[in-house]
Amino acid sequence: MDKMVKVVGMAIGVLLLVGATLISTNKVENPLAGGDGFSAFDCTISTNSSTSVGDDIATTVLSAHSRRAWAKVQLLGTDSNTASISLGGTAVAGTGLNIASSSPKEVVFGLNTDLPFTGAVSVITDISTTTVKVTECRYDR
Repeated sequence: MDKMVKVVGMAIGVLLLVGATLISTNKVENPLAGGDGFSAFDCTISTNSSTSVGDDIATTVLSAHSRRAWAKVQLLGTDSNTASISLGGTAVAGTGLNIASSSPKEVVFGLNTDLPFTGAVSVITDISTTTVKVTECRYDR
């Protein structure tokens, strides 16, 4: 009987640990945490996608959100495209924040970054279609 109680107790413990892990898989510590203000809160990844962006018309890759802890737009691949990112307007090739296959290959912004922007974001390329990865983490509260 004692062995049965121990086995059941261990099984319940393992289930609780696995459940807690599964529940928290979308939660991340803010990678830019400084210990004050918003950085004291965890955030949840709300967007994590790859988007095809062309050179003919700007593509909105993120909508505005007031609880954006941080967001990152990354240029994927090694092609020679330059992606132009507009914070708050319509992207125009060669203007705004530019990311290229050389460097930098990403732009980070949000409430807990050096660029505390929470508005809509659009992207356009200079030559042809390329892929950008967009990741956003929003504060839970």
